[in-house]
Amino acid sequence: MKRTAIIRRTPLKRGVCRIKPRSEKRTKDEARYKQAKTEYQLEHPKCEMPGCSRSLLRGDLIDLHHKAGRNGPLLYCKKYFSSQCRQHHDYIENNLSWSRSNGWIIDLTTDQVRQIRAEEG
Repeated sequence: MKRTAIIRRTPLKRGVCRIKPRSEKRTKDEARYKQAKTEYQLEHPKCEMPGCSRSLLRGDLIDLHHKAGRNGPLLYCKKYFSSQCRQHHDYIENNLSWSRSNGWIIDLTTDQVRQIRAEEG
């Protein structure tokens, strides 16, 4: 049995139900993070690893390391930030047991994160 093609009289509307790439809350959090990151790096332009001389002032690349992660309010909480050069940041990320024992990575409980959320408002 031969079927005929469906003929559409009106074109389909496109882009009406597009999902936003970022929510409004995420956009606000990222703006707050950008400001906190800039302020922290102005206060701490050098790599914070003992014995390292790399610095933003010399043109070196300095990353912002999040000791307690980036979830929720930890994204912009300066208490858990650390300025690290790329080499030391990679070392911290690749050697987790050493990083935990030396305080470069901190594991927080859910209650501690809730307390930070309440403090940050």
